[in-house]
Amino acid sequence: LFMRTDWVDTMWKRILYSPLENRGAYVYSDLDFLFLQKMVERVTNKSLADYVQEEFYKPLGLKHTAFQARKNLIGKDIAPTEQDNYFRYQKIEGYVHDMGAAMFGGIAGHAGLFSSANEIGIIFQMLLNGGIYNGKRYFQKSTVDLFTTKGSNISRRGLGFDKPEARGNKANPCADNASLKTFGHQGFTGTCVWADPAHDILIVFLSNRTYPSAENKTINQLHVREKAQEYIYNAIGIASRYRN
Repeated sequence: LFMRTDWVDTMWKRILYSPLENRGAYVYSDLDFLFLQKMVERVTNKSLADYVQEEFYKPLGLKHTAFQARKNLIGKDIAPTEQDNYFRYQKIEGYVHDMGAAMFGGIAGHAGLFSSANEIGIIFQMLLNGGIYNGKRYFQKSTVDLFTTKGSNISRRGLGFDKPEARGNKANPCADNASLKTFGHQGFTGTCVWADPAHDILIVFLSNRTYPSAENKTINQLHVREKAQEYIYNAIGIASRYRN
């Protein structure tokens, strides 16, 4: 819809030859997940969308999780994410909000997946269970542990998941009550999901803070997601890790 398909190879060439900056420092980037998509497709000989649908979403019983939502989730309620007046010049609803993923046709390793709170909960409950859901194993526990554990001295993140800050004097993407084993992600459109294995707590928060304008940063400025998570921990008697 948004890009001529014969331009995709040009995009890949520019990505591959983009300069590597800030060597030895942490940089937030989506390029590694674009490369990971290509690795999955090469190994499985399937498109990323087909692979995850066949191996994960269908066996998990998910009905509201798919790439290219307008095409594959017909009849479902899909929240709009922006009134785009600068790139696509239309209301973005049922199409991926991320411009890079849109130019790749809506299926990309870093963005483009639509889901519901319940089904995101199912995916993360499977991870909380060490890779098992409803009696079926999807990952070895060692794989889940590898990807959800902090493994860097220059970043709080794991392999594919965000993590809490270990120090109390730094900005934290989740509530200070969450254990350091917690893993999840905050999304650009205001979403987040956090799974805490130490306390067996799973929180899914969906929003479209970018509608009608991505300039709306109130949810970030008021720390709405972090406070909502904190209220839940406080309600069940789990205090901040930094409380004396």
